[in-house]
Amino acid sequence: MPERTDMVDAVDWESLLGGPTRVPDALHALWSGDRDGRPSAYQYLADTLLNRNDRSPASIAAVPFLIDVVADPAAPDRFGACQVLRMIALGDESYWLIECPDPAADRAGVAALSGADRDAAQWAVEAYDAVRAGVPAVRAAQAVPAGAVGGVDRAGPGARRSRQRRAGAGVRVPHRGR
Repeated sequence: MPERTDMVDAVDWESLLGGPTRVPDALHALWSGDRDGRPSAYQYLADTLLNRNDRSPASIAAVPFLIDVVADPAAPDRFGACQVLRMIALGDESYWLIECPDPAADRAGVAALSGADRDAAQWAVEAYDAVRAGVPAVRAAQAVPAGAVGGVDRAGPGARRSRQRRAGAGVRVPHRGR
């Protein structure tokens, strides 16, 4: 577990989110041995850090901790961290599947806005930049073969069991690397 995980509690999450929060507990849960609790922690982080698809200073503050999960081959469920990072960088998939995100245009458009709209646009740009800064760690993590201890299984947690169930039902399930 990277040393930075100790710094989760040093962040003033309550001031970043405007009230009491379980974000530190959820971030710590990502490293836990509780296989059933980790998906709940990821869901909580996604719901809290992307309130109605808006990024905030809390979203930006969480990025280094999520990148640590992805970058550590021994970390469990790294795919979940990748998904939350994707959401922080690009927003909800209903946006980026319909429109092509253009960070340069978003960055240029911040100046034309004011008030809360400007803040939201600026946080979205900063969130994208924070995740982008972690891309080298994410790319290095992809070099760890799927199925290795803690490796990123791009199909997600539980995918192997699901593939096995479908295969048992007479459906051929191709999969690389296993």
